[in-house]
Amino acid sequence: MYPERWLRIHSLPHGQRYPTSGWHQKELVRRHSAVATDVLGGGAVCVLLLLRSCTGPESVGVGQRAAVTAGDLPDALSLSPELWDDESGWFAVPVGLLGAQVIWQPADFLGFIAAVADDRVRGVVANLATGGVYAPYDGGADLFFATEIERDLARARHAAWIPKLSEESET
Repeated sequence: MYPERWLRIHSLPHGQRYPTSGWHQKELVRRHSAVATDVLGGGAVCVLLLLRSCTGPESVGVGQRAAVTAGDLPDALSLSPELWDDESGWFAVPVGLLGAQVIWQPADFLGFIAAVADDRVRGVVANLATGGVYAPYDGGADLFFATEIERDLARARHAAWIPKLSEESET
């Protein structure tokens, strides 16, 4: 919707989707921490939005509140195997959106970054004051900056991490 503010990065060299070594895991965390802080701002008040199944014993119902900390993310908010249907590309069960106000500090979100990279959690972090959005997925992240100039500066800083397809579609 906002191609002039959008930038995509790869989590690993050569577009490798999943980490296969300790070095890969460290590189993935390094890249995601850097770009998320770039788009959100270190210490910024943000909103964390996560998808959660609305069925089963661990579901969060409409109108219910759930206290969640960054440390809870990998286990408490993991995707159940039946949540997503890879074949159809749609959710297999009803899902809800769980949100929380958070302070973006990369060290507090290492579990979130790892869980998203392993395709166990789906979520985004947004800085509502600036409009910056960090939307990680298994294999990379989509970033939405407040302005085209900020996007261009980030593209220059992280040029080695940008997929070729992303560069072609932005020009």
